[in-house]
Amino acid sequence: MRLNKVKVVGCGPGYKKLMTFEAVEAIKSSDLIFGAERLLDNFPNFKGEKVKIKGNYSSILKRIKNEYRIKKIAVLVSGDVCFFSFSRLVLNEVGRDNCEFYPGISSVQYAFSKLRLEWNDVLFLSFHGRDKDNNENCNIERIIRDNPKIAILTDGDNGVKNLFNVLRKNLFNNKKIFIMENLSYPDRERIKSVSYEKALNGNFSPLNVVVILNKELI
Repeated sequence: MRLNKVKVVGCGPGYKKLMTFEAVEAIKSSDLIFGAERLLDNFPNFKGEKVKIKGNYSSILKRIKNEYRIKKIAVLVSGDVCFFSFSRLVLNEVGRDNCEFYPGISSVQYAFSKLRLEWNDVLFLSFHGRDKDNNENCNIERIIRDNPKIAILTDGDNGVKNLFNVLRKNLFNNKKIFIMENLSYPDRERIKSVSYEKALNGNFSPLNVVVILNKELI
C-alpha cells in the first residue's frame, strides 16, 4: 500500500493565476490543507478542511505529523518551497522521504522580472521570522555597501521602517531603493523607487520585497 506524503506546495507571490497547474491540482486533491489565510483564500470552494497557519507552528507541525499517513495533506507556502520557506520545518518534522515538493515562483524572482533585471547574481537577505541579531543581519551595512544587487524580505507591518532604522543615509549615496508591495495581486501591487527618508518614514504593506541596486544598473 502506498503511504501518503505531505505535499508542500509553492503558491508564488500570492495570486492564484501564477501557481502551476500541478500545484493547484495537488491542493484540490487533498483532504486537509494548511496555509496562511491569504493563500487559503485562493481556494474558496475547497471541499476538505482548511487550517490557518499564523504563528502556531508547533501545533500545526504536530498535527501534520500525526495525520499525514491517514489523510492527504497539503501545506501551502508562499513563494517557492526551497526559498526561505516553512517547508524546512515540515521536512524536519516528517522527514525528507515523506514529503513531496511542488515549486512556485519566488517573490524575489517576480520582483526582478518587473524590474527587467537578471537575478542570478542577486544577494538575498531575510528578516522574515528570523533573529534580527544574527551575524548576517548585524553586518547588513557592509553587505549593502559591497554588493550591487540585494533583495531583502522584511518582517511584519513595520518591517521596512525597522530595516532602514538601522541603516545610515549616506550608505545609499550610490544606491537606488525599490519597495515592491503586494506583488502579483491585481489592483494592489505597487512598485516604487523611494528615497531613504521615504523608506524610513513611509507606511508599507507587510507583503513586500526591498530591492537595493547600484544606480548604474537601472
